[in-house]
Amino acid sequence: MYGLRHVGDGGVGDFSALATLAAESAQRDSHAIAISPMHAMFSAEPHKFSPYSPSSRLFLNIAHIDPAAVLGVEAAQAAIKTAGVADEFAHLEALQLIDWSRVMTAKLAVLRALFAQFNGQESDTLHKDFARFVKRGGRALEDHARFEALQAAQLKEANEGHWRNWAEELRNPRRAAVAEFAAAHKDEVDFFLFAQWLAAKGLSHSQHVARDSSMAIVADLAVDCDSAGSHAWSYRDEMLQGVSVGAPPDLFNQAGQSWGLTMFSPRAMRAQGFSAFIDMLRAVFTLAGVIRIDHILGLRRFWFVCPTAKARRTARTCVIRSTTCCG
Repeated sequence: MYGLRHVGDGGVGDFSALATLAAESAQRDSHAIAISPMHAMFSAEPHKFSPYSPSSRLFLNIAHIDPAAVLGVEAAQAAIKTAGVADEFAHLEALQLIDWSRVMTAKLAVLRALFAQFNGQESDTLHKDFARFVKRGGRALEDHARFEALQAAQLKEANEGHWRNWAEELRNPRRAAVAEFAAAHKDEVDFFLFAQWLAAKGLSHSQHVARDSSMAIVADLAVDCDSAGSHAWSYRDEMLQGVSVGAPPDLFNQAGQSWGLTMFSPRAMRAQGFSAFIDMLRAVFTLAGVIRIDHILGLRRFWFVCPTAKARRTARTCVIRSTTCCG
């Protein structure tokens, strides 16, 4: 996705460019387009930009929103002017490489300006559509938006981005302190709900364009998620703690690999009827015709590495179908 180019995208490609690619590819007899993962990243930590180390596999990367796609070209131009990033966008789009920190700073400024416009509008149709999106997203969507706002606040106040290092009352999304934070920062939480709505509408439009052209967009499901992200925070009881996903030694990497990712707990999955895994698949399939599961590891077994250990010597495998997990 970030290899595509579209005027006004800040140099990272957007969902409108994907829709154009789908339409143009169909005219050249293509049957499908496989894209990189579109999972939600860390808005407050733009240096974490690998699509294979997402904050959450339930939601989308808001960096790829086309500001004009939902509210219109005039609204997007007004937002860019209000944010004062027209020259910055032009500079970023001219770069050969992506400056992710500057891209996210500029894109967030535009999206915030769009959000202010949206709140000042009287469009019942759009507001009702947004309300339905939030209702469908339920607790998981609310958790993600709260995490985004909370992480930004924690980075600003304590320079701490990993939720396991926050105050105890903030580590659990069900604690009263989190609800109190969300109430006190309602506009900020609502902004991230708004951004997810724009992203979902953008990717949905791309999928519809592909389907209308008798094509499919193949979404990429990353192998797992960053243990510091919203997915691990909001599904903390379903995720493993204190281990990293990796790979055993092989001819290409004789030291083994530790990827710094976490995954679902086999015990928790069996005990809860694989509900968290099902939630993830439903989220991905909502906006894609086909999915590619990265490495397919998550469906059978994983290689785990303790944080202080070497992958070559201390890793153990964990069989997903089993009720036990080797440490």
